[in-house]
Amino acid sequence: MNRGAHLGIGLICFFVYNFINNSLVNVLVMPFLGISPNGVWLIGTGAVALGSVAPDILEPARHWNHRHTFHSRRTLKVILWVFAITALIGVFSALFFYVSAFFLGYLFHLLADSTTKAGLPEK
Repeated sequence: MNRGAHLGIGLICFFVYNFINNSLVNVLVMPFLGISPNGVWLIGTGAVALGSVAPDILEPARHWNHRHTFHSRRTLKVILWVFAITALIGVFSALFFYVSAFFLGYLFHLLADSTTKAGLPEK
């Protein structure tokens, strides 16, 4: 997949994630702690965009078989867990929300690559 496709997928997923996160913040956090989301979406958009292209920055596509460590199923599993943990903490912390947005972009980059003919290697 090309960089534009990865960015598009990442941004679409981020806007859905941001909507869900803001809904949780409005229902759970604001009534009890008085914290508001205050436009965290702008920095989150940058974080998800960076995460969407990070695997290709770490492992540039120099040939058709460029997928190794940073484009592997093992990395997909690790990124999924890191995203889940940071997303849970991100409901209460803007910093973790940004970190989870980065890993969301990375996660959907790998998921998109897994649907291509080359797929993802095991490790």
